[in-house]
Amino acid sequence: LVVPYSTLFKRLFSCNASSFIVVHNHLSFDSEPSVQDLIFTKEIRKATTYLGLNFLDHIIVSRGGWYSILENTKELIN
Repeated sequence: LVVPYSTLFKRLFSCNASSFIVVHNHLSFDSEPSVQDLIFTKEIRKATTYLGLNFLDHIIVSRGGWYSILENTKELIN
């Protein structure tokens, strides 16, 4: 399931959010981000700079653990 960016931002603004974390699951034991996960994170991070929101992290949860994209791949998404 992919949530459109507009839906995400509408929800954030309707809650008067100033900061947020994106969390989703991988059904496998692998919590490593896919190429699509990294692209999504980079695009959301870029959009939030224009919208005045603080994007704290994108976390992937799997049966094998969890993965913080911003903590582990800063050089890929900056």
